[in-house]
Amino acid sequence: MAGVVLNVIPKRVFDFTNFAVGSTPSYTVVQRIDVSQYTDGVLEVRFHVNNIPGGNTVSVNIFGDGYTDEDPASQFTTLTPLFAGLSVSGPQQAFIGTSGGTVYGHYAVIVVSATMASAITTAVTLSADLVLRSPDDSL
Repeated sequence: MAGVVLNVIPKRVFDFTNFAVGSTPSYTVVQRIDVSQYTDGVLEVRFHVNNIPGGNTVSVNIFGDGYTDEDPASQFTTLTPLFAGLSVSGPQQAFIGTSGGTVYGHYAVIVVSATMASAITTAVTLSADLVLRSPDDSL
């Protein structure tokens, strides 16, 4: 089985501090990841540092991306992630999390989001790789 490892998020800080309680802000980090030649993938996220108070959660998900040249200004994504994402809530030591499943469609997009239950400083430093596999050994 052939595959590829993509560094989709270099080490970076995501700060959700100034968002309202009850909101779910998100950052679209990577768009138009070509997954058309692959059957499954694993998202590997390294949470380097986090300042997430109890109640708030930060998640990393991969969604289907329906980009089209006919309407390039619009962002079309699936309503649910392609497979279960990774979440962190409450302050923790550095750790790594993995999640995987079937990838389908032509493109994928990576989104980092937060669920704001309190108005306390909420930030996380993370990096991520996406491992894509194909049964075609020529890739």
